[in-house]
Amino acid sequence: MLNLLVAIFYQPFINALVLIYDLLQHIMEHPDMGVAVIIFSLGIRLALLPVTLAGTQSEDERRQIGREFHAIEEQYKSSEPLKFQAEKKKLIQKNRSTVRFEILNLVIQLVIALILWRVFTKGLEGEDLHLLYSWMPKVTEPFNLTFLGVIDLTKPSLLMNIISSCLMFLVETLNIMFSPLPPTRQDRMVQFLLPVIVFLYLYTMPAGKKFFVVTTLVFSIVFIMFREIRHVVNLAGAKR
Repeated sequence: MLNLLVAIFYQPFINALVLIYDLLQHIMEHPDMGVAVIIFSLGIRLALLPVTLAGTQSEDERRQIGREFHAIEEQYKSSEPLKFQAEKKKLIQKNRSTVRFEILNLVIQLVIALILWRVFTKGLEGEDLHLLYSWMPKVTEPFNLTFLGVIDLTKPSLLMNIISSCLMFLVETLNIMFSPLPPTRQDRMVQFLLPVIVFLYLYTMPAGKKFFVVTTLVFSIVFIMFREIRHVVNLAGAKR
């Protein structure tokens, strides 16, 4: 069973990283496994884009949520505050992103976290190189596991921890800022607590894992900004 899991999940992952590293040898004087991780992380995010889009409400749905909330606010906020809170809660629960996509994303992130932990603690240092496919090109060893000659991918990095937490805070802030509903107390707690949790979770992780997290968060920020810019452009076009 363990060998089957390794063959399905871990082996393709480490082979893909080594293959990207090999390609970098042809375009960089000093290939860098950190750059390979960034490229691979972007590839994963692009592959998961349909899942991300499926879990994101469409522009029409977002507008409809905003209209429903304003209707509830006008009808109940001043005259029936308790009714307003109850109706607002119903609206939030009804329009949350589909749970199955959130669970799928969480499972994928967990699997990748475990794989990267193994890759950068033991795998690329030689222990798992027997898992490279026979058709893989011969790569010069040892691998360059120091990003830009500064950050050792096999050891924890406080700098990468701080960057990861700051980016997580920015992602949560953008989600609140562009939400069609006003932020709840729970939203505010998540906004500040999640970066702390990420910092503690990554504290002892090798920096290679953190490169995946940082790349993923940057991708999320770009995705959110692109979505909102498109929304503004569509609104402007509809008013003409």
